[in-house]
Amino acid sequence: MPAVSFLHAADLHIGSAFRGLSTEAPELAELFQRSTFRAYDNLIDAAIEHAVDFVLIAGDVYDGADRSLFAQLKFNEGLRRLSEGGIQAFVVHGNHDPLDGRTAQTEAIEGVKVFGPDAETVTVQVDGRAVAAVSGISFPKREVRSNLARRLEPGPSELFRIGLLHANVGSDTGHDPYAPCEISELRESGMSYWALGHVHTRQVLSEQPYVVYPGNLQGRSVREVGERGCYLVRVDEHQQVELEFLPLDVARWHEIEVPIEGLETLDALERAIGDRIDGRVTADDGRALLCRIALVGRGPLYGDLRAPEAGPGLLARLRDRYRDAEPAVWVQRLRVACRPSVDLAKRASQGDLLAEVLAVGQECSEGGEALEGLTDEVVDRLWRNSRAAKWLEPLPPEALGELLLEAQLLCLDLLEEDT
Repeated sequence: MPAVSFLHAADLHIGSAFRGLSTEAPELAELFQRSTFRAYDNLIDAAIEHAVDFVLIAGDVYDGADRSLFAQLKFNEGLRRLSEGGIQAFVVHGNHDPLDGRTAQTEAIEGVKVFGPDAETVTVQVDGRAVAAVSGISFPKREVRSNLARRLEPGPSELFRIGLLHANVGSDTGHDPYAPCEISELRESGMSYWALGHVHTRQVLSEQPYVVYPGNLQGRSVREVGERGCYLVRVDEHQQVELEFLPLDVARWHEIEVPIEGLETLDALERAIGDRIDGRVTADDGRALLCRIALVGRGPLYGDLRAPEAGPGLLARLRDRYRDAEPAVWVQRLRVACRPSVDLAKRASQGDLLAEVLAVGQECSEGGEALEGLTDEVVDRLWRNSRAAKWLEPLPPEALGELLLEAQLLCLDLLEEDT
């Protein structure tokens, strides 16, 4: 078999919105709203630059079934650039862009194969020689609960056999269980490479055969932190596979922690935050940055930062500082998660009223009967109240733990002037 190379991308979500930016930062909203389009341009550029034989797109090209006309024309523009460069493209649709969604009438593009609702296998020809077989199937509607992987049959054994599918492998991905399948099924399928979409975090689930999620092209919220892009896959004449990740995102999300240890003034803290942000921009090769800041650790600034206006004030300062930054920087949220210099466990052993209060709080934090009593007497009682319950969301265990810690810190502030 001749050597072959291709790009494996998924979850483009072209036209996806960055929620909240239009009201919080209208001057930046347009830049970030266009980031999914620009990341798609980067995908096409990468295919041409690396002179791959074909491109695989494993579903969720668009963000919704009622895809915009602009997004459809933009997608076709990229496919046409590939075709003009002699690069083929194979596409399946997923739960966000199922086949029953609204589709505009556009011209057919040579070398582009969009799989339909029935399983199909096509042979990939390069320079007149068969090099690979791609088996694919698209979602006919949004909610597909059946196992689509079982419908795909591998091509001839002498070719590199690819399964192109939007699917949920296993039960703990954190995504909707559409087109569910198990890794054992994929390993035993006879495919050489499973080109998957649906899970937005890139991961290689298997190497015998390769079962790969490339993740999405562009992070769209703080739940999608770090670099995003596609895989460049090179296959030699012996069907040995080499993967290389290509970052294609134009704006990158990060959660940045800034320790307050050793910082004596708010000016020093502001400089420390700025240094972390600037360092992140440099590390990301000048991409636009969207981030959340968490102030952590113990230090003398704790008292100042506990003031109700401290967090909002620092956030406003940071947004003002980076308002005209190039590349763009947007601090979405600043969270004060630092602690006083005092050791709560040690302070709880001093034998006074504050120590007793802290000891009770720590006992509840450790679970057991104390926590059960608190839950029964206070939390459950409140949530069972018919007038209060309709305004309350479910309280997960970790949120209760955070509330207990906040209560201890509040007691520390109120019962001891100098912490």
